[in-house]
Amino acid sequence: MSPDDARERVHRLFEAYADAPLPDWPGFAAAIQTRRAQQGQVILDETTEVGSYLYLVASGVFQVRVVSPNGTWRTTNFARPGDFMASLPAIEQRPHPPIPPEAADTVVGRAFAAALAERYRLTALTTGAYVEIPLHEMHQRAHRSVPWGRALATAYLVYAQILRYERDRMRGLPEARYRSFLVDYAPVLPYLQQKDIADYLGISEVGVSRIASRVRRSQASD
Repeated sequence: MSPDDARERVHRLFEAYADAPLPDWPGFAAAIQTRRAQQGQVILDETTEVGSYLYLVASGVFQVRVVSPNGTWRTTNFARPGDFMASLPAIEQRPHPPIPPEAADTVVGRAFAAALAERYRLTALTTGAYVEIPLHEMHQRAHRSVPWGRALATAYLVYAQILRYERDRMRGLPEARYRSFLVDYAPVLPYLQQKDIADYLGISEVGVSRIASRVRRSQASD
């Protein structure tokens, strides 16, 4: 995906989110950068810096990991060409949680606060390229333009729906989780180690190995 192709893809997507033309698109497009990444390179580590970009994967495979306030790491996604990556705090970018004080001690309030406290790390599992989209530029336009505001709100909603989908996957039994993973992540399986899959599914490496063996036997007998 060339830089011009990447910008045009972002343009089409954001205008679809806004359901309208976006004012000052050339000015926004000029701030978009295409970067190369080497295998193993960390392109964002929010434990040491503040996330302020939305990333579009142009080529390669990237691992998205999250650390919770208690120090627990987990993999939440393996992004491939065409996928977006960002952190919830980076998209939100508000000085205060957007929930009233009366809701702060509710389950929803605590869950939202915990999500805002999570920090993300994006790592290239292969050599690749990505598009760096400055969220502060998007936020500035969202404050003064309804279409830009709608585009940002829709991006936030899409992100929330992705989190919900992944949460629902994790409610299944381990083998069901593994089978679902094989379907959704089939294009990136050749680039993943078993420990990466185990980390994503929340299953031990031994458990993943046993489940994989059962699934292969089942598929061979079908």
